[in-house]
Amino acid sequence: MAKVAKKVIIDLPDLGRVDSINNSGSFQPGGTKRNPVTTDTGAVHYDEETLPSKVSFKLPNLPG
Repeated sequence: MAKVAKKVIIDLPDLGRVDSINNSGSFQPGGTKRNPVTTDTGAVHYDEETLPSKVSFKLPNLPG
């Protein structure tokens, strides 16, 4: 079973693997957002919007 740790580990060119500060990471996978289109009789169909993926985290400021 997967566990959520709010930790981001990313590989950067010329720097190698970088770990984020604990509990500072977040990831949103993106996908499709569906908004209902309503009329007098209720929802008739959906308007779809594509959402981008987002990742944010804080890096420690270490020498070197």
